[in-house]
Amino acid sequence: MATVENGIKHEGQQWGLDHGLEIDQFSVGSAEVLKGASSFLYGSDAIGGVIRLSPPAELQETGFKGQFTLLTKSNNATFGGSLQAQGRKGNWVFGGGFTHLEYGDYRVPTDTVYVYNYAVRLKDRHVRNTAGRETHFQLRGGYLSDRFSSIFYLSNYHTKLGFFANAHGLEPRGVDTALYDKSSRDIGFPSQTVNHLKLINRNFIDLDKHKLWID
Repeated sequence: MATVENGIKHEGQQWGLDHGLEIDQFSVGSAEVLKGASSFLYGSDAIGGVIRLSPPAELQETGFKGQFTLLTKSNNATFGGSLQAQGRKGNWVFGGGFTHLEYGDYRVPTDTVYVYNYAVRLKDRHVRNTAGRETHFQLRGGYLSDRFSSIFYLSNYHTKLGFFANAHGLEPRGVDTALYDKSSRDIGFPSQTVNHLKLINRNFIDLDKHKLWID
């Protein structure tokens, strides 16, 4: 399946199992699953369907609203928050948001895992060096009417996360466990840093008998 956000197909998640979608979950207003012929608009890799993500619907009248969300998770001690807002004045619309999350090493229901048939002991059942942090922001603004619209979207997705130290490299026993186990929130090596900056302009024109979308 393919994933599309604001008309743009995401492909960064194809790098590997450790690489997810470069999208702020709090900025999504709706999610649709498209099947059938319409999915082929997004390429041959959409033969299984398309997950189409859209921003929150614009306000129908002049006004302003916002939402603040706090998030925590017990497994990896996640904490963070997100502020989202949007407004409208006449035919002009605007919105945006900011999200920051931090989390520690993931926990599993065992104190031993096996890498290359070698038993790796886990301190307090933490998968060492799987902590991470994320920071995202997005802005949007433009003109919206019944027959014409043009909206700009600017967003930046940034994340840094570690990989399980014992499972990367040819020698799982050559890991300084004392260094990695000193803190469950440190991000050591190996790790990855991802930054995805997007600028999108979406346009719609109603030509009576025809409708035109330009991205």
